[in-house]
Amino acid sequence: MIVSSCLLVVVSSTATSATYRPDPSASYAEFSVDEVFAGRNQVIVGRNAEVAGSIDYDRDRDEWLTFGTFRVRADSFITDNAGRNRAIAGRVLRTDREGYEWITFRPRRASQLPAEPRDQVSFLLVGDLTIMDVTAEVEFEMQLELLPNAARAELIVTDGEVTISRRAFDVCVPGLPVVAQVHDELRLSVHLVMVVSRP
Repeated sequence: MIVSSCLLVVVSSTATSATYRPDPSASYAEFSVDEVFAGRNQVIVGRNAEVAGSIDYDRDRDEWLTFGTFRVRADSFITDNAGRNRAIAGRVLRTDREGYEWITFRPRRASQLPAEPRDQVSFLLVGDLTIMDVTAEVEFEMQLELLPNAARAELIVTDGEVTISRRAFDVCVPGLPVVAQVHDELRLSVHLVMVVSRP
């Protein structure tokens, strides 16, 4: 089962149209999962600063907001344990295999998007999430705010989260004697500070 939750996008450009890309110094993707380790419940969190993607904003077009493919480098998640980092890259996500280097989200349609830009809008973004060789549809609930208003834009800040089934995407955790259980629900989140892409 795939459950979606809120993705917040904040947009701010003086031009009528522009392409925005993540600022690598301020953007990251993150996962979290619950596990029982040595008899204790704990939450494992991994953060990854290697995120790529784009959003096109053109207030004069009918399709005034469009999303490119977003990618996260699968071998770059950092947790609080170096051994766990190596296990995630190697044994869990198998990034040494060709084609497994990136986790991708390919948006296919935006539903309930207003016909014209507004300072604040809510809509659904549906697309295909690929982890290793498994692809499945997910749906983000989105809120978008244009700052300072719909007539200008210099910055897009995106915060979002989706919960997926770990087993559905073949994300298998190696068995260890001290790990009694790793929950199936895998929470993926993103924080992107997106700036205008210069030619």
